Amino acid sequence: MDESAIPDLKVSYEGWHQDPHEPWRIWAIARYSGTHFGTVTIPGSGLQLMPPNQDCEHPFKFTSGPELHSFLWTADKKILWQTMGYVGDTYTGSNKGVGGLDGVLVSLGLPHVYPEAIAPMRDVSGWLARFREDSPCMKSRHSHLPLWWHERKSYDMNIRR
Repeated sequence: MDESAIPDLKVSYEGWHQDPHEPWRIWAIARYSGTHFGTVTIPGSGLQLMPPNQDCEHPFKFTSGPELHSFLWTADKKILWQTMGYVGDTYTGSNKGVGGLDGVLVSLGLPHVYPEAIAPMRDVSGWLARFREDSPCMKSRHSHLPLWWHERKSYDMNIRR
């Protein structure tokens, strides 16, 4: 996405708290906000989103609804991974119940059904990308992950491969 289309895009985190069952996991509620000034091209699709009013004197401002994020830390204060995109309330905010990057794109005018309609294609594309080293992928290849990830079962947590 071209950052000039949403120069003030930000995520605000609120309600930070420690997980009572996993002391190294921190939870927070996130909301995305910004001002849509120009054309946004969705990566890999060529689809372009313009502000609804296409008027720079009255730019389109948006704020998404709440999403739950988590951060899992190591004892030496490094993030192991972050989870995101879990929508807390489908009836508030500009994202219409869609989370993550798709929620931001829905906030910018992407039709609500678009992320759901292309999800199967993204899954197949992501699966096929695992077999080509030069293709972009949405998930890291197993061989590209750090050693601690391969040994993560030693953390005694419910973590799937």
